[in-house]
Amino acid sequence: ELKTVAAYHNEDLSSLAKLALASVYRNSNRTKDATDLYKQLTDKPTRTVSKASAEMALAETYQAAGMTADAKKLYEQIQKESPTGPAAQLAAGKLQELK
Repeated sequence: ELKTVAAYHNEDLSSLAKLALASVYRNSNRTKDATDLYKQLTDKPTRTVSKASAEMALAETYQAAGMTADAKKLYEQIQKESPTGPAAQLAAGKLQELK
């Protein structure tokens, strides 16, 4: 059902479904499927799923899959894009975990 909603023309609803579906994929060890959806969300953010939220989820997926170099690069990018935002603070904490 999430796949059906993800294909809706309503971007806000579709992006929420993609975020949920990507999370299901990540928790099912379908890393490639999860990262593909997160990348779609980072390329086309909406009011319901911001670019920073999608980037954090993507970086966390990389980290969980042992792709620490990719995770680190993305956490650093998040900090640069919005240094005073909450995502930057979360990214800083995640970077500390990787050290």
